[in-house]
This record gives sequence, C-alpha cells and structure tokens, in this order.
Amino acid sequence: MVPSNQSSARWRIMLVPHTHWDREWYFPFQRYRTRLVGFFDLLLEILERDPEYKHFMLDGHTILVEDYLEVRPDRRELIERYVREGRLTVGPWYVIPDEFLPSGEALVRNLLRGHRVASDLGGVMGVGYLPDPFGQIAHLPAILSGFGIERCVFWRGTDASLDSTELVWESPDGSAVLAKHLRDGYGNASPFPVEEEAFVEKIEEIRALLQPLARTRTLLMMWGSDHVPPQPELPALIRAANARLPDAEIVQGSLPQLFDEVEAQLDGRGRLPRWRGEFRSGQLSNVLPGVLSARMWIKQRTFACEQLLTRWAEPLSLWADLLRARLGEAWREPPVPAGPASPPPREAASEAGLLDRAWRLLLENQPHDSICGCGVDQTHAEMRPRFDQCEQIGEDLAHQAMRRIGEQGPGERVYVFNPLPGPRTDYVTVVVPATRGAAPVAVVDDEGRRRPCQLLASDGASLASRRAGGPVVSVAPGLGPVLPEGVQLLVDRLTIGFVADDVPGFGYRTYAVEYGEPPKQRASRSRRHIENEFFRVEVNARNGTLTVTDRRTGVRYRGLNRVVDGGDRGDEYNYCAPDPDVLIDAPAALPRVRLVEDGPARSTLEVRMTYRLPARLGPDRRRVRGTVACPVRVLVGLSPGVPR
Repeated sequence: MVPSNQSSARWRIMLVPHTHWDREWYFPFQRYRTRLVGFFDLLLEILERDPEYKHFMLDGHTILVEDYLEVRPDRRELIERYVREGRLTVGPWYVIPDEFLPSGEALVRNLLRGHRVASDLGGVMGVGYLPDPFGQIAHLPAILSGFGIERCVFWRGTDASLDSTELVWESPDGSAVLAKHLRDGYGNASPFPVEEEAFVEKIEEIRALLQPLARTRTLLMMWGSDHVPPQPELPALIRAANARLPDAEIVQGSLPQLFDEVEAQLDGRGRLPRWRGEFRSGQLSNVLPGVLSARMWIKQRTFACEQLLTRWAEPLSLWADLLRARLGEAWREPPVPAGPASPPPREAASEAGLLDRAWRLLLENQPHDSICGCGVDQTHAEMRPRFDQCEQIGEDLAHQAMRRIGEQGPGERVYVFNPLPGPRTDYVTVVVPATRGAAPVAVVDDEGRRRPCQLLASDGASLASRRAGGPVVSVAPGLGPVLPEGVQLLVDRLTIGFVADDVPGFGYRTYAVEYGEPPKQRASRSRRHIENEFFRVEVNARNGTLTVTDRRTGVRYRGLNRVVDGGDRGDEYNYCAPDPDVLIDAPAALPRVRLVEDGPARSTLEVRMTYRLPARLGPDRRRVRGTVACPVRVLVGLSPGVPR
C-alpha cells in the first residue's frame, strides 16, 4: 500500500489524546456535567504542570466547553490560551450530530455555532471530526466544503471493500474532502495502558492493524474513548516507547498535524481511492438502524421545530424588518397583543438573539445519542422542555412578524401566508371577531373571489350561544351554526376554516370576512364517505380501512389506513421480535364511523377503533397472557379544490 519511494522511511504514529464526551446518554446531562467539571479540572492541571503534554482534542465539538465554563467562568482565559497555543483543539461542531435525522440546515447551523464558539475560544479545528454518528450522509463533504473544511475523520458505515485508511470522499455535487477512516473506531487504543511494556505492546498491536491499510507512512492512533480522562503518564510513555521502537516514532499531536504530514507524503490525491455517496454499511461497525424510529416523538418534534424556525420564524422576521426599512416613517407597529403589557421586541438584533437562543435549544437535542433516542428515560424526558422553549420562541416571533406585516396592509383582513417557494391552495383556519346576529359565511380576496367558510369549534368543544332567559344552545363543530330562531352568538371570537386559493410562494393573500345568515340545515352524520372533485374516500364498515378513488384517473386504492401492531422486545438501539410474535391487523369490534364535519370548506370522517394488544413482556422477555385495549382514532378530510 505504501509507495515504494517511502518503503524504507520510518513510520510516524500520530497519537491524538482525546475524550469522546456524550453530553447525555446513560446518565442525564447534569450527572455527566459533574464528571465533565472534574475532567476539565484534571486536564487543565496536566497542561499547566507538564509542558511536554503537547496536545489534547476536545472531541470535535464545543458545547462541552460552554458547559464547563458555565460552572468555572474563571477558567476561560486559561482555555483560550491553550487553544491559541495549539495544545487544545476545539470545534468545528457545536455538538457531534447524528447525520440522518436532523435536516441539512440544522447540520449547517450546528457548524455555524461551533465555529463561532471555537473562534471566540481562539481557533477552529479545521477537520470535520465524526467519531460516532451511525453512518455518514452523502452530502457531508459538500457541507464541510462550504465551511472551507477539506479534511475529515470518520468511523462508521464502511465495508471491507474500503482497503485504505486514506481516501477522497465525494458528495454528489462533486465536492470532496481528504478523509481518514477510523478502521477500528475512535477508541482503537483502548484500554490505554499506563505501564511501559503494555504501552509498547498496544502500539505494536495497532500498527499491525493499520499499516497494511496505510497509503502513507503516518498512522493515526486515537488515545481516548467515552468519557475517558486524560492520562498524565502519556509523555513519559511516549519517550520510553520511542527508545524501544527501531522503525517508528510516536508523536503526541493533533488531527491537523496528521493531515499536514499525510498531504506532504501524497503526490496529490490521484492515487487515493475515491468514494462517492453515503456510508451506510454495518459490516465493520454497527450503524444501529433501529434508532431511526426509537422514541418517535423525538423525531417528530425535531422536524416540527426545524420547520418552525426555518420556514416561519426566521423568514417572516426578516421580511418584516426589510419591510420596515423600506417604509421608513410610514411603518406602523401593531397594537400590543394580549398578555404582558410590555411590547414585543422591535429591533432586528433582539429578534436575532432570540432566534439564536431557539437554535441553541434545538441543537442541544441533536447530539447523536439524544436525537436517536438511545439514552435512559430521564435523558429524553429532559429534552421535552428544550423542544417546548424552542417552539415558544419560534411561535411568538412568527406570530409577531405576521402581525407587523399585516399592519401595513388594509385593516380588518385575514392574512394567509405561504412559506413555501411555489403557489399553494390549501385549507386554513383563523380566529375572527364575532358579530351579534350574524355568522361568518364567506371570505373574499382582493380580486373579488368569494370562498365559503365554515364555523369550527376549538379543541373539540362546542361554541355556545344563549337565548335571553333560555338554555345554552350548542353549535355543532364543522357543520355550521344551527341556531334556533331568536338565538344569537354571545362570544367574542370564532374560529373559521376556508380554502385559500393560489397563495403566492413566499407571499400572502388577504381576505375580508363576510357575515350573514347562518345555514339552517345539518348534513347527515351517518355517511361513510366524503368526496371532492379529485377524490372519493370510503370507510370499510368492518375493519376501518379506506378505499380511495382518484376521480381523475378512475384508479381505486383499497385497504389503505390498515393499522397493524407487532411486538418489539429490543432495547433503545435494536429491534427484536418477540418469540413468537403476533401481528394484530384488525380491530376487536366493528369500527365506529361518523361524519364530524361537512361544510363548504372541509368534510371530515372520524373512524374510531379498539385493538386488543398483548399486555406486556414477562421477566424472561416473552409475552405474558392477556391483552389490553388500545383505542385508535383516525380523521380523514377533504376540501374542495385541494388535490390531497
């Protein structure tokens, strides 16, 4: 493997001391932080006491430094000094992510924040370090290249066809990085002996593994693993081993130093193997595919928060700020909304600070063990308030931005915003003022197009009206207000739904609400089908499945929406079917089907079913006798003009 002109040269073993610090995993965050504080105290003591301790790598991410400095802010200048001197390397990530579950934008924000924190500490390690993500995405070289990072170290996802520890890794767009593959993982020197004889034996063991795969005379030895503290004995061990190795030299160094040596020995990158695309094989290391669906609520809330920030809060806040700059003195601030009397932020820098805080909260939930759901229950319970707080910030900023934009247009209008790049027609809901003696019956856009609307109920509760001296009368949700003669609505606000047509991409459309005489008739609730001009949907009365007919093509799809339950006796990482497994694919009784909405803007069927599922596993991890009831509620709706 090594070129013939280098075959007589001595081997250089770049020994990189490091720790792999999972912020939360089989301990929750604060329990790990108590150990993190002790870890940093020891590391800084070693660096201060022993100038021969040349370097330590802080796992390629920066949040662990922030976590320490929150407890020991007095140590910041000391850490900055060691970063500037090159004895500590930090970044480029903020957290070591999973690559498949966050969005591409979230990976970019991760690197942006990591660069910012590392730069403030004295410098960014210019190597894309990926010790433990469960496989590598195809576009990672492109993302790294966008930050000027042309070097990468990774572990999981390769198979035996990769016969080199050095390679050129390409993204589909042609972006490429020089990569070093950790053939035996980020802890290949484990268990890190501190006796001279055992140390030399470990060095020779790792050489035997790596030298046949090397394309240069410089090997990478990772001296550290999960939450492993620094070893003060290391410089002395290296000196002793160097005295005994006739054909090799051990250097305590860094990843940038390693790549400098590798590139100096390469005559360009042409003779290295080139790999294009993702690494997703489990042949050499477990990529744990079961984590993609472990604790599914984490994946759902991650997606919701990413969409809230990137599709709503950020672009709308920017839009409002640009509009204010354009209008100048003609700009109008909206009234202060209900709640605290103080106004929302009005300066772009304040909004940016809040968005930055929302992103930090979200990124704190994206380390690979956190987002994958493979920690203890307490670890993931502590993720919930971070999601909550991210949503609170994002929703407040998005709502305020829409109010500010709407204040510049005509008053007493409904504004429908579209955050997508193309035009969209879809069903929307909005809260509007109530008017005594009349109900919202339609909306009219600025081009005079009229769309009927229907009155809804919030959270499934009926709106109430009262006849003077008479009983409370319910307004059936979704069917329009059915009001006996002489009954008037006495509520301040109503929720309506309607179909908004052709809302421009990255734009909005305004609607005036038309009030009038409410409809007097209810539709039958006994139907088991709904339809619009595109689809007809029918519910099977025996098993609750759906038959969807595409009215444009005549194609009929039967057996949709079949709910099937199977067992899983695995752990946080891996699926394992019970022995024997039982698939439950039908409800225990006939489903209950009813029409819960049938208005001019939307028709909705509700299907309620009860499944009888095996109760639990026994101590031997086999199913015990008995079942429990599992209620299932399915809502399926159609709106006129909406082809989905």
